[in-house]
Amino acid sequence: MASPNTVKSMMLGWVGLIGVAGASFYYTKKTINDRRRLGSARISDRAGNGARGDDASRPAPS
Repeated sequence: MASPNTVKSMMLGWVGLIGVAGASFYYTKKTINDRRRLGSARISDRAGNGARGDDASRPAPS
């Protein structure tokens, strides 16, 4: 028969879960922010060159 959960084992489980969730949140937030910075740098590079991707090859609407 399995032993019942003790206060100590419950606390250890919750602390471990919260710790892993916090580390996951930190890593994910850091990765998303890096992608945003990289994306905004690419957009500003395109704007500086006067070309905006595919739009530069299309004729202007009349």
